Amino acid sequence: MNKHFISIALLSCASFASVSAEFAVSYDGFYDRMKVVNKGDYLQAQVGFYLVDANQPKVACDIASGKIVTEKTEQPLSFTSSGQLLLPFEQQLDKDKAVVVAQTRTNQCQLNMQLEAIDAYQPAFTKGALFNTYTELNDLMDDLSGFFMTKVFSFLMPSMTGITLEFAQPAHVIDNTDWLCEGLRCRITINDQWQDSQETVHFSAAPIRILPYFEQ
Repeated sequence: MNKHFISIALLSCASFASVSAEFAVSYDGFYDRMKVVNKGDYLQAQVGFYLVDANQPKVACDIASGKIVTEKTEQPLSFTSSGQLLLPFEQQLDKDKAVVVAQTRTNQCQLNMQLEAIDAYQPAFTKGALFNTYTELNDLMDDLSGFFMTKVFSFLMPSMTGITLEFAQPAHVIDNTDWLCEGLRCRITINDQWQDSQETVHFSAAPIRILPYFEQ
């Protein structure tokens, strides 16, 4: 199984800082992936679209404003403070060859697409629940794999072996030494023994999202 990035609070477009760059990309690549997600029965898994600093990929681009334009229409682009683009799923935009345009205060931005799981998570999980999330992410990765090498956006596709929990602040696992926690992330390898397990894993905080873990 070989393959390979929603925060929610909307960023206000009002700002006194000057815009330094424009990022523009075709809507069709987004639409193709959202179509795959919408066809599947996914409760948590999705593809997140993020603008990041081209020189520091872990740093979000500072987006000032944005729009989605076609030859005849224009609509505002929604985005978050983490650089995530919140795009509508509209077939007409795909047919009209829409372009997504973002005005940024970051000199050079690049697009990252992140496979992720989002839900109203609590600080405690059963292993069975985490196994289900892992399976859903892996299934979506399988469904998306046909696009990775044939569309504009491509990924290096290592093997998914587990999950990474991401937190808003540094966190740790309580009474469990199997997890590796560094900074805002805790990760672990998952196997079939987790399926239907009621053993509970407790964290010091609730994660904001769950990502695939790809063993190096």
